[in-house]
Amino acid sequence: MKARLEPVCERIEIAGSIRRQRPLVRDIELLCIPRFIDGVDMLDREIASLVARRVLRYRPNKFGGRVYGLKNKFMLYIPASIGVDIFSTDFECWAVALVVRTGGRATNRRIATTALRRGIAFTPTDRALPRPMAKSRAARSVKYLRRSDFPILSRGRGSRQWLQESVCITGS
Repeated sequence: MKARLEPVCERIEIAGSIRRQRPLVRDIELLCIPRFIDGVDMLDREIASLVARRVLRYRPNKFGGRVYGLKNKFMLYIPASIGVDIFSTDFECWAVALVVRTGGRATNRRIATTALRRGIAFTPTDRALPRPMAKSRAARSVKYLRRSDFPILSRGRGSRQWLQESVCITGS
């Protein structure tokens, strides 16, 4: 699925339980930065094509509706009958989105809790991570998240590079 969508994305990575190398995988999570040509979202166009060719179909949520929007697209890969969750972001939000989409529930809670204890706002849609919660705190010495706080973030191809480039980290 990643290979099929790569040509229509500026960037695409496998996330979720596959990236965490879990033995049991319930769905495929992909994080993408869609490619736009003349204002047209090429990712949406390719997904529509895969739906028309019956490779993908819209996966209903627990209320029977479909989740398909600008940021979240919940699909079913018909040949393997497995869910495919496609999350769109942009270059500015890439690092935070990859952390959130790769970390499990417990990891995300731990990140959010640690950030709050250190006076840092953490939300999946932030443009930068971390950032001080208040401007007055920015003038003081704010301790940022350290990679050693979250060893899971050091796994995966290229993870150290994007952590060092995209996240304010002190310590090791």
